[in-house]
Amino acid sequence: MWLKRLLYGDKHLSWKVSFDYCCRSVGGRFVFLCDYDIHKMDLKEVLPFYVEMFKVWQDIENCRHFENEKINPIIFNNRHVCLRNRMIFDQDLLQRNVSKVSDIILDGNLRSATHFVGLGIHGEGLLKIHDIFGALPLQWKDGKALSDYIQVDIQTFEIRLKVSGHIGMLIDLKSRHMYEYLIKRFQNEYDLGIGDGHINFDYSNEELKNIFLRIKSAVVGGKMREFQYKLVHRALYTKEHLFKFGFVNNNLCSFCKNEIETYSHLFWECLYVQRFWLDMIEHFDLIEIRNVDWKIIFVGLAGRSYRVMYCNAIIFLLKYNIYSFRMKGILPSVRKVYKISLDNEEEERKLLLIRVNSVFIYKNGNITKGS
Repeated sequence: MWLKRLLYGDKHLSWKVSFDYCCRSVGGRFVFLCDYDIHKMDLKEVLPFYVEMFKVWQDIENCRHFENEKINPIIFNNRHVCLRNRMIFDQDLLQRNVSKVSDIILDGNLRSATHFVGLGIHGEGLLKIHDIFGALPLQWKDGKALSDYIQVDIQTFEIRLKVSGHIGMLIDLKSRHMYEYLIKRFQNEYDLGIGDGHINFDYSNEELKNIFLRIKSAVVGGKMREFQYKLVHRALYTKEHLFKFGFVNNNLCSFCKNEIETYSHLFWECLYVQRFWLDMIEHFDLIEIRNVDWKIIFVGLAGRSYRVMYCNAIIFLLKYNIYSFRMKGILPSVRKVYKISLDNEEEERKLLLIRVNSVFIYKNGNITKGS
């Protein structure tokens, strides 16, 4: 959207002129018509924000170069036309309308010196054109038809884009179209998996969806939800992680001091933690998880019944307590956990009431819709 504002409308606004000056080494606004590779550009004097714009524009090149069989005819800032592994740009040649393959080649051969002299190009300019011709890929010199090249207009910047399957002009592009494209691309590139850092659990897409939905359905409180979301995304740090970062002297379990403090050990396999789970299963009557494995404790029970939601709420609460008390090195007693669960239950009730009241506002005995 920033680029759209840069290329269209009043060309003489101070911020646009400033961009052209700062990026004069690559032709200013002209560069966005080119098939450049940012790694082959001289950007030493270009402001970081502009460099970021160049990166983003290159990053969505699939939207611009959707006609794979066609070539960008601009010879400047072209990744395929390089001298000493650097792309070429010459402001003087650009001003004299020498910027495209057809401007220097005729019937597969370099145009005559007389032609370029007629454009006001002499000496050094002629040598530069000769060098550019030598740098062109061989297949570009074989007299390709005009239909082999994409259409570019240096004056109007009529840039065609293909976004989410729809072809249109950059000047008509809406921000929501770009958001849709980026979100879909992210979904295709991002392979969401559930694992504890040592074991990757195999789940279908539907199962993955339910794993995240059960966090939302089991607890209302933000802290508990945040904890479980961080856990399944492996964003909670144990001593295994902290030792790698150099923040602690060892990576041993905070409770038993014998084994590496991995997720599975800290929350399930440690002997002290196992006794803790047995006591809690007995106290809260969690018969559903008496014979489960670490995989279930990690993500919770599958199902949508009230009983399953209750069990998952307790599972998340107990893991939260284990993680919270690891700094003390001593697990809480049954009595302590029970008190914490009562406090948590009261907090859940309050949060639920707040959410209800945010939808319905009671005023003078009448129920009116709220925000």
